[in-house]
Order: sequence, then C-alpha cells, then structure tokens
Amino acid sequence: MIAAIDKTFDETIQLIKEFDTTQLNDELDYFGLNRTKRQIFLLLADHITHHRGQMLVYMRLNGLVPPRYVLFQ
Repeated sequence: MIAAIDKTFDETIQLIKEFDTTQLNDELDYFGLNRTKRQIFLLLADHITHHRGQMLVYMRLNGLVPPRYVLFQ
C-alpha cells in the first residue's frame, strides 16, 4: 500500500512541476461542471487528504505504525 501511494505521489509531484501555471484559469468539464484547473488542483489536494486519513486509520486499526508524513512540512 505504501509503495503504491509513494508511486502516485511521485507521479503527481512530477505533473505539478511540469504544469504551466499560466493555464490555472483555463476551464474544463469536470464531471459535468465547469471548473478551472486551479479548482481541480484544490480538489485533488482535498481528495488526497481524505484518502490519506482513511489509510492512516486503517493502518492503526491493524496494529501498524504509519510512516511519518513529511512531504509538505
């Protein structure tokens, strides 16, 4: 599970590094709603936080010690 999360984070970090910030106000169809790319990035951050919380609870309930979260500190 941790390896899959690490891989996904690495891919996401690379995408963000390569993203052209002049496109942040460009709009896209986001599941039937118009959203800017800026809004989609914020939704992505919220989504990651939600699933990270789920993963930490799951690990603790199974007697595992989650890794320390230092990526954005």
